[in-house]
Amino acid sequence: MKQILVVDDEPIIRQLFCTLAQRVFPDAKVESAPTLAQAERMLQPLPRLVLIDLSLPDGNGSSLLRKLKQLDSTITAVVITSFDDDEHLFEALKAGADGYLLKDHSEAELQQMLAGIIHDTPPISPYIAKKVLAYFRTPPTQTETAETYSLRPRETETLLLIAKGLSVREAAELMGISHHTANGYLKDVYRKLNITSRAEATAEAIRLGIIRT
Repeated sequence: MKQILVVDDEPIIRQLFCTLAQRVFPDAKVESAPTLAQAERMLQPLPRLVLIDLSLPDGNGSSLLRKLKQLDSTITAVVITSFDDDEHLFEALKAGADGYLLKDHSEAELQQMLAGIIHDTPPISPYIAKKVLAYFRTPPTQTETAETYSLRPRETETLLLIAKGLSVREAAELMGISHHTANGYLKDVYRKLNITSRAEATAEAIRLGIIRT
């Protein structure tokens, strides 16, 4: 890990995570930024690990997550936050977060979870891990299927491919249709299932039996 960037507007928290990152990766260059704007000015060269707060003075950290993943999908991006609700969690996961750490852990716990990155273990707070598991384990009712929501075969196929991790463009290529058409199917799926994110799409695909676990 050569370059690490910590993005948090609280000086004490920012310094804490800089210190922890330096301990875990002693040979890395650790830099920090209090805002999205300053962080974006520090992306050259691209950091290999970014620790991002979600609530920043000039916007939501998820926007930086998306930009980082567009620039280089191999960047490890970990959310550091006080938010433990579904809305913030799944928005961050949809944006490409590789980890989600709550700030209320002890210093030793945070350091241990960050150290997991060395062994490709996603740094996720236990409470968040349980929350995600519980969400994906929500069982379907006996009568709920794709047909219950009037999903057409092409919409069901689109949901299946997106839930498996394919991009809309990749799904379109496999289905032999245009990106625009596939995106239209996906919008209809989201509307019919009343969902807004890829994470929710995956959960619904499992719940409806489209993906078998």
